[in-house]
Amino acid sequence: MIDIFKVAMLVPTEDCTANVDTCISNTCSYIRKALDGVVAVALPANKAETLEATSKQATVAASTLNMAKATGEKKKVAAVSIVYMIAADAVDAAAPADKLRVMDETFKAAAAPIT
Repeated sequence: MIDIFKVAMLVPTEDCTANVDTCISNTCSYIRKALDGVVAVALPANKAETLEATSKQATVAASTLNMAKATGEKKKVAAVSIVYMIAADAVDAAAPADKLRVMDETFKAAAAPIT
């Protein structure tokens, strides 16, 4: 379960509204750490497939963050950033055997448009 207080502390809105590019960069680094964890626990037979899946999710996340930036709404960037950080935390918290499935589920949800 996600701790709502942790969510509130993940990306202070003022950090994203003060410097959107830094916010996006920090979020992408946060995401990359979680995705690297997915690859690290992949079985050798599934390593290439897992690497491809995590690469795709990293690309989608970066694109989603950049689309939020393109709206000119800094709070939208903050919201997308927080959603992806929650997804990354869920992946980190998952058991090794569940990391790929959790990544698929949570990152798909994170990519959904925020209105």
